[in-house]
Amino acid sequence: MSLYRWLSFFAFVIRYKLGFLSTKTRGAQLVAKLQNMGVLFIKIGQILSVQYNFLDVETRHELRKLQDQNDDIDYRPFEVDGVTVEDKPFACGSIAHIYKGTHDGKPVVVKVLRNNVLDDFVATRRMLTKLVQISSWSPYLRKLGATALVKIIIEILETQLNFQNELANWRNMKAAYNDQDVIIPHMFEELCNDTVLVMEYVDGCSVYEMKQQPNDIKLEKGNELIRIFFHGLFKGGFMHGDCHAGNVFWSRADHKLGFYDFGIIQRKRPPGS
Repeated sequence: MSLYRWLSFFAFVIRYKLGFLSTKTRGAQLVAKLQNMGVLFIKIGQILSVQYNFLDVETRHELRKLQDQNDDIDYRPFEVDGVTVEDKPFACGSIAHIYKGTHDGKPVVVKVLRNNVLDDFVATRRMLTKLVQISSWSPYLRKLGATALVKIIIEILETQLNFQNELANWRNMKAAYNDQDVIIPHMFEELCNDTVLVMEYVDGCSVYEMKQQPNDIKLEKGNELIRIFFHGLFKGGFMHGDCHAGNVFWSRADHKLGFYDFGIIQRKRPPGS
């Protein structure tokens, strides 16, 4: 990654902080800058999108696009035996593209590691680590815990970049929720590898769609999400670390709660112990 790109990004941050940017367009500009800086910065943007006490509403709304709408990122060619895949992804996250397809006549979702994401991660990690160390003199950054935050994000992404880890997390969640009325879509393990996952497609509505429902429905579904989250923590011994609105859904067919993504699972203790 070029020095010019880094300097351009930090110049933008300074203008943003000093209020030199239009409030109508600064959110969209921030999204474009984060996408241009690569996978680590996209992940930081995803985290900021749910920090309600840190950014204004308009900026958070734009940052939501980083959860599944990174449309300007290059695709990479791939094939999965026995699966017919659509030409373009319907969602693009920080590390992967998500495609619809069919397998044995049934709808599936195919998750594919982004093109050049490993090289992007290594280059960005090296430079960002050095910059955080250099900037540790700043009281503001120390207060934010910038060094610890960057370290955590790097560790998370290192795990996510090998889909075998997500497959193992899926097995744990499937076992932990086998007695619960929750949807953990089936993985076609024989079709999965380090860079590709093939999963059952479930038509669902997002948290943002659920916000349009009457208050009593929202309260019911919110309590359900909290109950399922703590069931995993106290019975399964793990915590789903990526429960943003892009990874949680309610089935349109039977209104059951479900999860799409299993890339970030924090293990607390062995299941059943």
